[in-house]
Amino acid sequence: MAEEQTAPVANQEQTAPAPAETAPQTQPDGDKPIINEEEPAKQDGDKPLMGGEEDGTQEPEKKTPEGAPEKYDAFTMPEGFQLDEGRMTETTALFKELNLTQGNAQKLVDVYCKFAKEQQTAEANQLMETRKAWRSEIRSREDFREQESLMRKGFRMLVKTDAQKRLFTNSWLQDSPELFDLFVAAGKLAAEDSMHPQAQTSKPTEAEINMQRFPNL
Repeated sequence: MAEEQTAPVANQEQTAPAPAETAPQTQPDGDKPIINEEEPAKQDGDKPLMGGEEDGTQEPEKKTPEGAPEKYDAFTMPEGFQLDEGRMTETTALFKELNLTQGNAQKLVDVYCKFAKEQQTAEANQLMETRKAWRSEIRSREDFREQESLMRKGFRMLVKTDAQKRLFTNSWLQDSPELFDLFVAAGKLAAEDSMHPQAQTSKPTEAEINMQRFPNL
């Protein structure tokens, strides 16, 4: 008995194998553009680079700057410095015009006192150097010892009161060459007067008086 051969069905649809699914292409996390027109979806923990209403943060409240007080308190002054009432009134008026707080005004006072102290120190040092030069000039004179003796005589003759003496001994005046020469000249006059005393006139007698009254007798 012959074997039956099964003929292929001519119209049977042959199914092609399904194509393999293409894996979605992903971009590395570190290769994402920073600026993109499309807003990326937010994930838990994502925060915008700049805070705002979205993340609940608010800009700090701006405080109104503090200005000049109604009246300034007494300023702290270094030892040896004092502003009289007139200058203080003028100074505080300027501070109020500039709308300075008490603290900022004190800073300006501190700077002023610092510069004033430096100026006073410089002037005092300059005066001391000048006095040293005066003393050196006077002592270098050939007849200094003689002039010094005459100066002391003239000083005693012209300077009488204690206040006048303190004026010279407690100031730069005692080192001035001009005043030194003035006292030397006064001392010379005192020495000359002592060398030529005025002749004392004797009291006329009665006969001399009568001769003057009655010259013809």
